[in-house]
Amino acid sequence: MPSLSLTLNLSPETLHRLYREPVQVVHAVADDGRRVQFPVSAIRPYITRDGVKGRFELVFSDSFRLLELRRLG
Repeated sequence: MPSLSLTLNLSPETLHRLYREPVQVVHAVADDGRRVQFPVSAIRPYITRDGVKGRFELVFSDSFRLLELRRLG
């Protein structure tokens, strides 16, 4: 399965704004420079009082459908 690594650093204020938007997607830049977007719902398990911070891997199907967002060690 294809995957991309990226770093997320989303403040609580940014998350609040994302959840209020009609189109709820996160836009990010992967380590290799590619721009990606994925549903806000994918980050729910990683939300803390401080927002979402850390290294993640996006795993997607051959047709580029998101399968999983997982935190990297």
